[in-house]
Amino acid sequence: MSDKVFHSINPVDNSIVESHHILNPSQIDTILDDSAAAGSWWKNIALQERIQVISRIKAGLEESRNELATRITLEMGKPYAQSLAEIDKCIWLCTYYAEEGAGILTDETTEYDDVRVIKSHQPLGTILGIMPWNFPIWQTLRYAIPSLLIGNAVLLKPAPNVISSSMILEKIIAESIGQKGVFRVLVIEVKDVERVIAHPSVQGVTLTGSEKAGSSVAALAGKYIKKTVLELGGSDAFIVLDDADVQSAAEAFVLSRMNNTGQTCIAAKRAIVAMKIKSDFVDAVSALIRNIEMGDPMAGKNDIACLARPDLADALQSQLKSMSGLSNILVEGGREEGTNFFRPAFLEPNDNSAAIWGEEIFGPIAIVRQFNGLPEAIKLANQTDYGLGCSIWSVDEARAIDLANHIDAGSMHINRFVSSDPRVPFGGVKRSGYGREMGREGILEFSNLKTITTDRDTRA
Repeated sequence: MSDKVFHSINPVDNSIVESHHILNPSQIDTILDDSAAAGSWWKNIALQERIQVISRIKAGLEESRNELATRITLEMGKPYAQSLAEIDKCIWLCTYYAEEGAGILTDETTEYDDVRVIKSHQPLGTILGIMPWNFPIWQTLRYAIPSLLIGNAVLLKPAPNVISSSMILEKIIAESIGQKGVFRVLVIEVKDVERVIAHPSVQGVTLTGSEKAGSSVAALAGKYIKKTVLELGGSDAFIVLDDADVQSAAEAFVLSRMNNTGQTCIAAKRAIVAMKIKSDFVDAVSALIRNIEMGDPMAGKNDIACLARPDLADALQSQLKSMSGLSNILVEGGREEGTNFFRPAFLEPNDNSAAIWGEEIFGPIAIVRQFNGLPEAIKLANQTDYGLGCSIWSVDEARAIDLANHIDAGSMHINRFVSSDPRVPFGGVKRSGYGREMGREGILEFSNLKTITTDRDTRA
């Protein structure tokens, strides 16, 4: 066992929650070989039996709901009620795939004049997931459950600060399957990721994280010819047309922007509001932000808590300082000195350069700009290198849908804020990545589409 360790640190007081030894190369190789052997067994298990395993994982999540939520909150500071909601969403995901998996994976037969073609989706191999800390169980299961369902083995490299949560999940899945090797947690350093990707059994890599990490992983996957899915950053636009219900839109914007203390890729980061209603929208949002309760994440009354790590708080404070010099400050916020707590801020940029308008903000800072006419709204919405999601608010659905078709994003939401749904494919464009998770597409991303063609007797 390596002498090096990762520490899970409670961001409320910076105390150590738990420590985990980092695997050495020999241990990594053993786990990879074990995973390959387990995958060879797992892919031959009947689909209905795999569906039963997904149902058992769901039951395990239900039984461990409070334990998992508590550990998530201790490790990364999410308000406890939101940690519970994360586990509930994972339970929903398991329910969806247990109910729909058989239909999605049913072979498709097409007959032409001279041939019959059978299309089947079969396991690809072992799938490596490199996952972030902000939704440690949800982000993992939304690639792991469909991968397991189709018959792939799964490896997880969690973020170093949420390893304990991942270990609880590994135990639940191992008990549900009846053996450990089909789903394994890899406690490894970044330098060892190439060793994993290079292993012959690993046939796919999915990453949720930063542009830099995504670029590095895509390069490695290309080197070894492995399939990839990337879900990277976002700077989601929240467009409010002049006929929208201002109060409802304001409430949704604040809820989306401040969820998980603003630490989510799909948060509504940029409000783009019609000039006619901009003043009313700003007043409503400002009042809501001023009334946000911030404090101990284990206390049920708080809307937001702390940022997940001191370096994240440092970076966000620096970002806010730069932005404030180019903005009208509507609600003043910032880091509570000596802590990882960050008071929400609301800004109106007076410059729409990429440095303030198009970049990703990973914390409780909201920004707003007005538009005069839909062409300007489209220009502002697309004025970013990202393209993850976008929300549009209007009582005229047809008008909103037409506008949605002009926005560069993988996910559009009308009169609701951007959220992921187990039933609906999710992913981005531009520097937000590629590929899709969840829904039917979430299973098929890491499948081998096998076609079997046979001669067909066309004589009467």
